Amino acid sequence: MSTVTIGQQVKDWHGSTVSKVANNETVRALALQWQHIRSERDPLVEDFWHKPQAGIADHAIVLLKGRRDYTYFHHGKALQEKVGFGMQGKTLSELRSPIQRRMREVFDRCTKEFEPAYFQCFDEYERDGTLWGYLCLPVITSRDIETLSIVIFCHFIEDKPTIFRSLFDRSASAIIVAEPIPNKFGQIEDAWIVSRNELGDRYCRNHATGAFEVSLRATHLFNLPNVWETVVESAPRGVSHIQIAHRDPSKPMLQVAAEMIDERLVLRISEIAEVSATVTMD
Repeated sequence: MSTVTIGQQVKDWHGSTVSKVANNETVRALALQWQHIRSERDPLVEDFWHKPQAGIADHAIVLLKGRRDYTYFHHGKALQEKVGFGMQGKTLSELRSPIQRRMREVFDRCTKEFEPAYFQCFDEYERDGTLWGYLCLPVITSRDIETLSIVIFCHFIEDKPTIFRSLFDRSASAIIVAEPIPNKFGQIEDAWIVSRNELGDRYCRNHATGAFEVSLRATHLFNLPNVWETVVESAPRGVSHIQIAHRDPSKPMLQVAAEMIDERLVLRISEIAEVSATVTMD
């Protein structure tokens, strides 16, 4: 599989939308647990940190909110091993990351509104472009200390590499696998590109810079009129497809098909000899 050039995009959701958009059972369960406690009183750190579920502590972060910064009280072992260093005792400002500013914006809104937040972004410390989801739960630090903290649960969003490996290696079509980004109504408004085969590379590059795009709608092909609506938005209802002709007759005609497999959007792009219903691209 090809690697992804890490982008700086962060996609975030807030409030009651969180439990609807995350395709992870632990995220949904923790978000609902927070809502249940909140209906009775303000949630505390200990509500999620006293005998945490198996595996959660290793994939969790606890941030203490100060006047001007956030301090890492806990940085899960699995997360430290993944990025190669630990942040416990350090501040968010010490995290040398292009997405630090966007993360701070999410954390500030989370604590100001005292509502859960969920965001997705690519791991910039890995060349393979791992996509991660982060559930942020605002809590009171303790019964005796009425400062705010954030309990964050991090989960890896799999691209099912073992399932798609054979398909990628043997297919004569360009294949792109994407993680849908839903809006608050559950409709696909964009999708992270998490995997692609070698033939799929050409459709994921930025025409001007040559760099890889990390979201589907940023690509030239899926930004065309009718392609998104006809192919992607229809995919959850079954296999959808469209045929495309270039203005330049020397360039091949294309057929683009899409379907949902294990909650992933799988796109196949093939060159064809004849075209019926068409969309014209430059």
